[in-house]
Amino acid sequence: YSSVVKNENIDVKVNLPSVGKYLYDHPMFILPVQMDRHKGERRKNSKNLNLESQASGENIEQARLETRSLDQDNNTQMQELGLLNEVYTYMTKKSGSLAGIGLADYITFLDTTEKNPQDPDIELVHFFFTKADGAPLATMMNFMNWRKPMIDTLVSSNQDHDTFMFMPMLLKPKSHGNITISKDVHSRPKIYFNYFDKDEDLIVSLKSIRIIQKMIDTKSFKKYHMRIIRIADPVCDTLTYDSDMYWKCTIKRRSSSYYHLSSTARMGDNMLSSVVNYKLLVHGVSNVRV
Repeated sequence: YSSVVKNENIDVKVNLPSVGKYLYDHPMFILPVQMDRHKGERRKNSKNLNLESQASGENIEQARLETRSLDQDNNTQMQELGLLNEVYTYMTKKSGSLAGIGLADYITFLDTTEKNPQDPDIELVHFFFTKADGAPLATMMNFMNWRKPMIDTLVSSNQDHDTFMFMPMLLKPKSHGNITISKDVHSRPKIYFNYFDKDEDLIVSLKSIRIIQKMIDTKSFKKYHMRIIRIADPVCDTLTYDSDMYWKCTIKRRSSSYYHLSSTARMGDNMLSSVVNYKLLVHGVSNVRV
């Protein structure tokens, strides 16, 4: 790391080679699935039916537009009623969807090696968006740095279906990156995650996708008519869909940080491989803790 600071004309007080090295994170892959909790149930009132039955010839398209508008009004009313019910449930029972943040409502720990379930290598986090909830869905995916065409595919699916996100996260990644700095206090640090530099990480993530596919194929999940949303990708689409090579390509292209960054100032006894001692004091510097 001394070469980095020297290039920035920063004086080196103590040479600690591991400063900024060994950057570990929990990379997370997002696998979106569309689902229907009320498959086959189409709510129509008598006015809907009258519009459909009276429509003929050139009036058919107008009737369809009016029907669609009425369906949207019904959906809005149902959503508002559902929100009131959730508020009542939380205020009276301290339970329901408002009692949590949603992200941690369903968490699964997986051992993809199938050797020791008490030592998982994947944490499976879930996120759920109700039908026609495209705005917050797009906001989340923007935050995850997804490209607009990919986000549009999700939002389009969400217009007619609920969206369920499976998000497998590597708990014990082998790959690590680094972070560099500049003398300019206004310059942002350069972070190199180096995800999936080790093939072992890619294999574990691939196994987690195969496990999710098996979950979707179970009786409990099938009743919700779950189906993986295929996201177009000009690079990965050149490979056979659902092949191992396809998913490895997709994992590399669609994984993002879960913001669990650590280890750029490691604790240890050796100044060559660590930055601080067990008291968090920086090696070779008095009265400085990290």
